[in-house]
Amino acid sequence: MALAGYQKVVSVDDRNVLALRDLGRCYRSQGTALVALGKTNQGIESIRKAVGISEALSSKDPSDTYYKLPDLANTYFSLAEAYSHLAAQLSTPDTARIASWEEARSWYEKSLATWLRAKHKGPLGRFDAAEPDKIAHEIAQCDIALAKLRSSSSLPPTSVSRR
Repeated sequence: MALAGYQKVVSVDDRNVLALRDLGRCYRSQGTALVALGKTNQGIESIRKAVGISEALSSKDPSDTYYKLPDLANTYFSLAEAYSHLAAQLSTPDTARIASWEEARSWYEKSLATWLRAKHKGPLGRFDAAEPDKIAHEIAQCDIALAKLRSSSSLPPTSVSRR
């Protein structure tokens, strides 16, 4: 319901920053819910829509860091989590799992870089202050999973894809 409402508002006024931000948040929430329901590919598609909106908003007004950078960092994190979920599926072939772990790692890195950029501009809020450490831990978990998969499947190490 909320998603349709924000889509309608944005279709009437595509410069309504608040409606765009809320539309992006709806896509992110919908994507996260779809991943939790096991509809990972649909969830990734929805979160990617949120990434597009968050990146567009952030690039239009880079001086506004209070909402836009945290929204962007959280959206990157949600996409990383979706790819981590995909990578953790043991029924998936190792090559696909490795690709998903690499994709997750790259989105975690984007999230971390965005949080660090926000932190550089000013102190993070009390609810956000631990995010950089949390994401650094997730990057380390990706590295561990990648090392295990590569050693068990005798695939050569590859560079992490950058998106």
